[in-house]
This record gives sequence, structure tokens and C-alpha cells, in this order.
Amino acid sequence: MSAGEPGGERPYNGADGRFKAGNPGRRQGAKGLLGQEFFEHLYADFQQNGPAVIAEVRKNRPTEYLRVVASCVPKELTVTSEVSNFAHLSDAELDAEIRKMVDEINATDEAKRQMPVKSGGRGGVK
Repeated sequence: MSAGEPGGERPYNGADGRFKAGNPGRRQGAKGLLGQEFFEHLYADFQQNGPAVIAEVRKNRPTEYLRVVASCVPKELTVTSEVSNFAHLSDAELDAEIRKMVDEINATDEAKRQMPVKSGGRGGVK
């Protein structure tokens, strides 16, 4: 086997696949530069075409769209909340509080509907 064939001797690698002593390997920073250049081009393309491409993928390839969206969400999401005035309530008590709030909203809406409508004049309600 020659140097270019699979399984052949490579000039910079030993038989175990590791670099031989004295091999300079990849130029320092080369991997980072390639990645940086790739992301600069990707960013420029996104700036020009991003919103239209996103809309097209969402419409025509919803599975891929959801895959990308899901990949953007952290695997572990920490949710915190402030201490609530309702934290001490049981589910039944909480349901009762919600019903009271809904009744208050409905009563306010009904009162607004029954208010006389002002007409004419500056700043009046029409």
C-alpha cells in the first residue's frame, strides 16, 4: 500500500493513527478561523435571506422547522417565580378566587355597557 491509499502509511501519521513526533499538525487557530469565517458567511446570508427562508421552511417543511426551533430551546429550562399571593391556596380556593375575579370583570363590562354615551363636544365619547 502507498501513502495515499486507505490503510497505507501516511507521512505525518504513525501506524496507530497518531501524529509522528515532529509533525507540526494543524496550524494554530486554523480550526477557529474556519469556524469564524463560516459563521460570518452564514450570518451575512441570514441577514439577507433569513426571514424569507424561515417562512418558506415553516410553510413547506414544518418538520424541519420544528426540529430547528426545538434545537434552539435549552435542554434544561429553569423557571422561577416570585412569591404569589395565591401560593397558599388550595386548588378549590384558587378556583373560587378565579370565579370571583371573572364575575368582577363581567360586572365591570356590564356596567360599562349600561353607561350613557355622551355625544358632541370636545373630547366626548361618541
